[in-house]
Amino acid sequence: MKVEVLASVMNASSLRETVQHMNLQSDAVIINQCDRLGQEEMQISQENGEARTIRFYSFQDRGIGRSRNEAILRAEGDICLFSDADIVYEDGYETAILA
Repeated sequence: MKVEVLASVMNASSLRETVQHMNLQSDAVIINQCDRLGQEEMQISQENGEARTIRFYSFQDRGIGRSRNEAILRAEGDICLFSDADIVYEDGYETAILA
């Protein structure tokens, strides 16, 4: 089973800073509501050597409903967690959810 965070953020300038701030340790789709269009992807390594994929999309559209719909369209997880930029995940959240 794959856990994936679906996050909506506003005007994020750095994918790395967003991932660090939220303490993301699973796969994730981040929808950035801003004044540009773009797409980035990064891999984060886990302590067990596995890699997780963070996909970051920037859109000019505004609204939580729109950004969540964009995230759902791009989701690949079996278990998806809706999130916002102010949520900070605890270490080991993916393992706890799967258990």
